[in-house]
Amino acid sequence: MLWGMDDELSEDGDVELSRSLGCSLAILYEAAGRGWSALPEPQADADMRLTERSWYVCGEPIQAMIGVTGPDEPIFVARPQGVWRSWMLSIEPDGPHEVAETVTDLPVLLAQVAASRRRSFRWCRYCRNLTPSEHRTERDVCSDCATVVQGAVF
Repeated sequence: MLWGMDDELSEDGDVELSRSLGCSLAILYEAAGRGWSALPEPQADADMRLTERSWYVCGEPIQAMIGVTGPDEPIFVARPQGVWRSWMLSIEPDGPHEVAETVTDLPVLLAQVAASRRRSFRWCRYCRNLTPSEHRTERDVCSDCATVVQGAVF
């Protein structure tokens, strides 16, 4: 789960994102789906400068990111990347961002980004869960199974 989210989809992130984009929930759902959550901390661009934009993530495991600065501003679509900083996992935009001029441009960009991210997922050989690289200790072993089955200590 992501930062204590309930198993049920919450509309809080969806409402925030639709307001930031200046569109209705119906338009957001049609263009980008539902289940968006705001990232809690400011994110850095590839050159490590903090950005003014708010980032939202979607999917379990996380598959896509949308970055917004406000209505009538370009919309950034990025592939999420999990980065461990000390003992905390930070979700950050990976590499260059795709730019959508309007909400109607989102479906194609999100599909491309999500497909790219999903190609990096692997099935854990022990629990058979689909696992992103930031939650694996080996190509086919998730962190939980590394602890339980292999005795790893983190």
